[in-house]
Parts: sequence; C-alpha cells; structure tokens
Amino acid sequence: MGNRCLIATTKKDLAVYLHWNGGIESVAPFLKYCELQGHRPPESDSYGWARLCQVIGNFFGGTNSIGISKYYESTEDNGTYFIKNWRVIGREFNNMERMNAMLKDIDSRQPVESQLGEFLDSSEVLTSDLKVNDQVFVFSGQGYKKLTVVGFGVDKVVNGTNVKGLPIVSLFERDGKYDHNINNYITTETAHRAN
Repeated sequence: MGNRCLIATTKKDLAVYLHWNGGIESVAPFLKYCELQGHRPPESDSYGWARLCQVIGNFFGGTNSIGISKYYESTEDNGTYFIKNWRVIGREFNNMERMNAMLKDIDSRQPVESQLGEFLDSSEVLTSDLKVNDQVFVFSGQGYKKLTVVGFGVDKVVNGTNVKGLPIVSLFERDGKYDHNINNYITTETAHRAN
C-alpha cells in the first residue's frame, strides 16, 4: 500500500514510479523544481529523467520510494501523470473497478429516464466477435437500447453502405425482417455486448 503513481511522457516509453507522494500536490512541485533548476525535460533529453529521479530521491532519501521502468498502464493509486516541459498535461486512471463504481454512482443520481443502467455492465467487444442471439446495446436517439443480433448482412448495399458481414440487430422490423434499414446494422469496429 502507498500513494503511488507513474510519471511518463506521451511517448509512453519510460516511466518514473513513485511509491509515496504520488498525488498531484507532490508531483507538480517536483516537476516545478526541475524546471526552476533549468533541467532539460524528459521528452527532449533523457537526462531529464535522471534529474527528476535525483530530485525526488534526494527529497525522500532511503531506497524504496522511487523506481524507473518501461511504461506500463498503471493501476496505481493516482494513475499516470503525462508531462511535457515539466508540466502535467494529462492524467490517466486505469483502475476500472473504481471507475465503474463511480460511473454507477453518478448514474444512480441521474433522472431515471436518463440513466445508463445495465449498459454500464456491458463489455466492449470487436464487432467481428458477435454471434446470433448476442444481446448488444445500440444508441438510438433516446439512449441505449438492448437489442438482439438476429443475423449478418449479405453482399448488398443498404443506404450507400455494403453491409456484407455486418451484424444485424432487432431495431426496425418490416415484414419480420431487419435487413432493409441501415440503422439495424452495427457499422462500428466495436460494440457493447450485454454480460
């Protein structure tokens, strides 16, 4: 347990790991100190990483508070700070459990007719992985609808799009069929499948 974070550039090649003091209230001053010292930033010179590590290491002392590694998607307490010119320019959290819990909390406080509900439990999958009878969520005007994949398009053009191989969902029916309306086809690379 700690107050961990990664510090990286948008190149996502190297990262500095902080075990303690990984909140923005510590990270920003470490970066500012490097800037005030005139150190070259890591995105333009690898010595920038060395100077950042030196400044942080001098602050903490000891041997267990800082590390350097290849970039990886952080699931640490404070996520990853992306820096440029000794400034935080972005931040990424990858703790999906905490993210999903917060999304559900936000959703529960919205008007019922606006809530995303079980869509938040869906899994994003490649459209090519869908099968007949899969339940998927499709956005349609008033929000997401849970629909069934009823088939796949044949080699024909519907409203200017060749629909060969595209999943067809049960949205707009005509004479027991769904292949007539382009809005019944999933044309995106991914889809949200119900769990």
